[in-house]
Amino acid sequence: MVANHKVVHDSRSTSTTGSQLRANIHIMPSLHLRVATTLVAASLLAVAVVEHRQAAKRIGNRAQALVSDFIEIARVRALLANSVDWRATRDRVLADLPEPADERDVYRAYRQVIHALNDPHTQHFPRQFYAQLTTPAPSAAAPTDFVTTSRESGSIIRIAVKGYSSGNPKRYMADGLAALTLVERELAHATCGAVVDLSQNTGGNMYPMLLALAPLLGSGELLRFVDRSGAHHPVQFRSENKDFRGMFGDAGPDIAARFANAARWNDKAQRPIAVLISGLTASSGEAVAIALAGQPWVRTVGNPTRGLVTANSVVRLADGSAVALTVARMSNRVGHIYNGPVAPDVALPAYDETRERAAPKAIAEAVANVASRCVNK
Repeated sequence: MVANHKVVHDSRSTSTTGSQLRANIHIMPSLHLRVATTLVAASLLAVAVVEHRQAAKRIGNRAQALVSDFIEIARVRALLANSVDWRATRDRVLADLPEPADERDVYRAYRQVIHALNDPHTQHFPRQFYAQLTTPAPSAAAPTDFVTTSRESGSIIRIAVKGYSSGNPKRYMADGLAALTLVERELAHATCGAVVDLSQNTGGNMYPMLLALAPLLGSGELLRFVDRSGAHHPVQFRSENKDFRGMFGDAGPDIAARFANAARWNDKAQRPIAVLISGLTASSGEAVAIALAGQPWVRTVGNPTRGLVTANSVVRLADGSAVALTVARMSNRVGHIYNGPVAPDVALPAYDETRERAAPKAIAEAVANVASRCVNK
């Protein structure tokens, strides 16, 4: 899940209370570190010398307060917080923090806290990398490059949706709408049904993915996030939904209307849909699979997903970095809560998803699944 540009909690005040931390948490599936690793290396190494010369001055005597605030954020909101001895963790982490501390020391302390949570989906985003996530990409890449389509045999359309990493509202709204237009155009030829290929989707910002697939998702509640208190947070493309408003702001009503109009495509026809998943399908990719799989005419095909079926709240920290904190589990629209990999309805022999020669066979199996259920055959 990608960070919303409208930050859900800004920890620049180190006097933040528990009640403030509980307020207005915006939940969504997080960025996957496959994207992060390369970008972090490229961006941070380029500025390493200048950054670290200035780090001690920038952090100054705030290190203890920064880390203390980070610990409090995790204690109050993290899904797995109840499994941590917070007094011991706080004492150990703060004792390990040198004086004076620089940015590297503070980041190391953050990682110690995340390690205590024992949660693979909670991630810290360094300052430079987080800034990139919330800035429009400088390249002139085609806006729909995270969604591609192909026309398969038997009037079946394959829609491949890869991960999407931008957290900039203007960019993800434009890209999602452009992808939706592409999907609608191709679905005009899908008189039998469709394959949604999520086999290479490693996660990111789920909202442009869901927007692109509106015709296949239908209206109403798409999936839910269930937090540690048991509260359910529905994902809906409706203006009255708090999380939706947080993502789309003033453009929300127009986006909601566009989604609702597109979502009528399969209301009556109920064309069969196959969702192709693999061990690479993770995080937001899993959220999209779960949203689709809650419908009776959908079958998942492939191998079990990676199992990052939790949702994150992205919190911007006072030092300009951010944490994607796991705060909830995913549930489909009919209430099934996922605690591990999404298992396919139709299992294929295990294969290496990174090898291209395996992909055509898996795609063919998904197409065959749709064809076998086609009402027009």
